[in-house]
Amino acid sequence: MLEGKFFIRDDEDNYYVTGRIVEKIGESVYLIEIDSARLSDAPCRPRQLVDLETMMAVRDCGHPRWRFFDTAKERKAWLAWVDTPDPDSGGEKVVRIKH
Repeated sequence: MLEGKFFIRDDEDNYYVTGRIVEKIGESVYLIEIDSARLSDAPCRPRQLVDLETMMAVRDCGHPRWRFFDTAKERKAWLAWVDTPDPDSGGEKVVRIKH
């Protein structure tokens, strides 16, 4: 069940979009609401219809385009982890996806 889940969508241009799955509209179509920080000044949050096949797509490297989380807090923690350098990697930094 995807309804109520929070997500991060990795877009083609290496930016990400965050949001929430509002409800299931049809057999495999969901209504999503975008809540990305860059839209925080918008008078209302944009909504889109997205099919399940699109949400299950993977990038050429095998990574999923969409990541799902039960809570906004879990999503925020994952983004914080991505932004944090790995101390065991000799100082290498995890590359942040632009937003």
